[in-house]
Amino acid sequence: MKHVIQINDRIKELFRKHKIFVQDDLQYNIFSGTVIFDETLRIEPYVELIITGGILWSMGTSSYGMSLQLPVNTQVGRFCCLARDIKAFPKSDHHGERFSMSPITVQDQTYDRGNATRSHYGFIPISAGFEQSKGFLTEPTISLDEEPIVIGNDVWIGEAVRIKPGVHIGNGAAIGYGSIVTKDIPPYTVAAGSPAVARKQRFSDSIIERLEKLAWWQYPYWDLDGVRGGMPIEAFIDQVEKLAAEEKIRPYEPEPLTARLLLDAADN
Repeated sequence: MKHVIQINDRIKELFRKHKIFVQDDLQYNIFSGTVIFDETLRIEPYVELIITGGILWSMGTSSYGMSLQLPVNTQVGRFCCLARDIKAFPKSDHHGERFSMSPITVQDQTYDRGNATRSHYGFIPISAGFEQSKGFLTEPTISLDEEPIVIGNDVWIGEAVRIKPGVHIGNGAAIGYGSIVTKDIPPYTVAAGSPAVARKQRFSDSIIERLEKLAWWQYPYWDLDGVRGGMPIEAFIDQVEKLAAEEKIRPYEPEPLTARLLLDAADN
């Protein structure tokens, strides 16, 4: 279920409290209007959402996105880098299974193209539904409920990528600039093209298996003693496995910002 609520001071304070950075412009000084979210919303601290038209997605810590147009039920994991102009495939209401893909077959509920009257002077109707019907019957458009796009942890997606609703992008995957993603992308796969296909794996099968088992993103990275940003991947895995085995690190379980908290803070 989608919710649309007006931003007020209590909602702004919720974002501050939960360390979630949401802005409407690149001057980073506007946060107003409305926010739009699914009832399953869950945003962890240290998330950035810039110029998203007020849409919020479930996102894990240290993920960011700018100028995205994704379904409100999209799920994004931790440590994800989402570039500009990433969009989902638009819903299609042109009904290729019917005798015509023209809107003449559809009961128009958006633009009233089929319900024009003489008061619509200058508005050119696409269909003739405003005339006296002599037997031709329109039918409702088919409802296309979008399956969620699920983006794993530590995923990088380049600019101008298009993603089909229902697609799952695995942990550690990278999607090249301008790609069209129509199928699931396996973990730690570099994919690109139209449609996007696997180009290579970031690591060997054995390293990927260890990374998936380790799930390093479950831990607060600031607690990873002895880890350096550019260390070899095998040394990184060895060190995090050692810290976990010695119980020197524990999973990061912050209080998320949820749909319920936003609704409770909304103006009644």
